[in-house]
Amino acid sequence: MNFIRKIFEDKVDSETHNQFQRFSKGVFENRALIDVTKTSKGGKIATSFEFANYFVRLLLNSKDIKNLNGVILGTTDLRKLGYDFGEVKQFMGVKKFDVKDLTREQLLDLMEKAADSLFLLSFECENGNLKTKIKPPKSGKSADKEQKADFCTLYTNNKEIIEDFIFDIKKDFSKVKTRHTFIIDDIKIPDQYKNDPAMARKQAIRKGKIIRYIDIDGGLEEKQKDLEV
Repeated sequence: MNFIRKIFEDKVDSETHNQFQRFSKGVFENRALIDVTKTSKGGKIATSFEFANYFVRLLLNSKDIKNLNGVILGTTDLRKLGYDFGEVKQFMGVKKFDVKDLTREQLLDLMEKAADSLFLLSFECENGNLKTKIKPPKSGKSADKEQKADFCTLYTNNKEIIEDFIFDIKKDFSKVKTRHTFIIDDIKIPDQYKNDPAMARKQAIRKGKIIRYIDIDGGLEEKQKDLEV
């Protein structure tokens, strides 16, 4: 279940919380973009970067993983977790690790141990063909207008995966486009982390609301949900 669906179905968990660690108070538009298009063999799901890790974790549990390539981006030095990546590139504190020599089991292990990292992977499996960009997404409010649903693209015939991204759409369609606005009104920091800025950012609870804009073959709908993550 993707993090947007978890919010609307009151199933917020640690994965959902992690999606909001970078947000301060404010209004953040054009986030978590999802385009779902029906195809003759199932569907095409195109999204913004927020769903990269979700796709990877979901699809790595499939059979017949092949043609796997991509990178892991983050501030955590994954070599300290017992993995040898050879040459590691770094820019402004963000490290870039090549995954070509890692197995599926190793990647799943790293996803558990380095949840704050971005796993930008492309591969084929029984549940579809995933393509992900490896250039890091832009950060900050400047990303609001520039973000597009073209960072991750999955072609799949798995109906459950498709339905996960159109969970609240009950009518037939050819193409659905959704986007979200995150409104953060308040940030509550647990007392034990108030003197630790890094942990305060990670552990803080953000409150506000999320607005979900849905375009179903040109017909527009809007839904809102209180946010506490």
